[in-house]
Amino acid sequence: MLEERFREATGLELLLDYPGKEPPAPPAGREGEEARSAPGTANGPRMEQNAALALISQVFEAIAHQPHRRGIKSDGAGKHIDLAFISPQVGERCRLTLDSLEQERGWRIAVNPHPTQNELIHRALDLAEEAGLSLNGNPSVHQAARQVRLRLAAPVEPELLRQLQERCGEDTGFDLEAG
Repeated sequence: MLEERFREATGLELLLDYPGKEPPAPPAGREGEEARSAPGTANGPRMEQNAALALISQVFEAIAHQPHRRGIKSDGAGKHIDLAFISPQVGERCRLTLDSLEQERGWRIAVNPHPTQNELIHRALDLAEEAGLSLNGNPSVHQAARQVRLRLAAPVEPELLRQLQERCGEDTGFDLEAG
């Protein structure tokens, strides 16, 4: 293996990270001490933060639900990547992708617990426009109830409303109420 040959030739350890690589054994501690692991995950060191954010952008280009904001934050467990989706419910739909990115790149990835209110309003406006609905004012967002409310200028057919509610739920994770 290349890593072993490098160590034999130089006396230094070469760490390579690639898909499918077995995680390295934890370093042995001195007698009486526990081994300390490096930052990141069992699969290797943490990727440089700008490269990790760029990779997340690249991965999410092919996914319907993309984060609207990405950033580095700190909490009691240390630094992590914070992704804000249109709603936390939509972000959690991407959990398998996020878990895979965490394991491959060594960053803990958190879904921001707050919805992006402006995006919710814009999506509700887009749905109303696509359906040809006239509104009295802008939609309102009720975070605690996980609802977006439309004030309709005219009655709407129940089947059309059902379709809009279904699309809103798929797109935003929020319920659509109209009245």
